[in-house]
Amino acid sequence: MVYLVNNMWYPTDKSDDVAKKYFDILKKFPPDPSISKTLLILVRSNANGIHVIGIGKPEKGQMEEAFKRTVQGNEELTSIDGLRYEVQTFMDYTEAYKFIGMKAPENI
Repeated sequence: MVYLVNNMWYPTDKSDDVAKKYFDILKKFPPDPSISKTLLILVRSNANGIHVIGIGKPEKGQMEEAFKRTVQGNEELTSIDGLRYEVQTFMDYTEAYKFIGMKAPENI
């Protein structure tokens, strides 16, 4: 399985702006489970600001569309001063083992 991991960082004083804008993004790009399912959204803060991590699982054959929607949503937020993002793709470790011709260890 392939996962999309959306990382976003922004200053703590921009939290309200990000939260309000996120509601607008959800209206413009409503979640579509036929394209991707959101598995987890994590939020933490530190001295550098807020870090949000969203993990989604694109449906089979929908990776390109899921990636496009993620980037488009992120781009809606880039008008907020200090906001940065990075979208990454990851394979489940069982899939990664297949690439090297091995079966993944069980029960880990």
